[in-house]
Amino acid sequence: VLDMETCQMRESAEAPGGVVTLKSGRFLSCGGMNGEIVLRDPSSLKSLFTLPAHNGPITGMDCKMDLLVTCGISTFRNEFSTDTSLKVFDLRMAPRPLASIPFPIGAQIIKFSPKFTSTLFGASANSFQLCDVAALVSLPPLFPFSSAEVSAMDVSASGEMMVAGDLSGNIAAWADSFQSSVNPHQSSLLTEAPPYTLPEAPI
Repeated sequence: VLDMETCQMRESAEAPGGVVTLKSGRFLSCGGMNGEIVLRDPSSLKSLFTLPAHNGPITGMDCKMDLLVTCGISTFRNEFSTDTSLKVFDLRMAPRPLASIPFPIGAQIIKFSPKFTSTLFGASANSFQLCDVAALVSLPPLFPFSSAEVSAMDVSASGEMMVAGDLSGNIAAWADSFQSSVNPHQSSLLTEAPPYTLPEAPI
């Protein structure tokens, strides 16, 4: 824990399973290389709960209200593949796992929509799909990416646009309409006024 006023470290903690992804909220949720989620106290970093999620590394995690969703890697006979299910956890009272969501494309990155309560975006290396976390179902259709090397994905604050970037340096955006906004309080960008030039005068 870093104190932003004094720029001094206040607390630190060991993470035996490693930490590959973090999310803050009521708990500091730490996804590890061992497939476990460690829920920590945000102030003291004390480990409060440990939840098994995947049998390989966790690659993505997001939380909204009392729901935590993860995606990750599965191992079978020493072979690694993307887990084709999303793990859902209820963080109320004593955190507990709920039923998994079948996600055939195998999500590597996930992000809740800010616009809807339980809608989640899930992206694989070459496509993305929506799912309803409350109903525990994936939603058709499937949206393909033009590149098979997608490495990053995010959803705008308005929930009306989704952007993905690949390892080749390309960025693509999807929107529900041509009038979609990036954030709910969008305003025009401020541009610098052109320099004022005095008119020439004869000497």
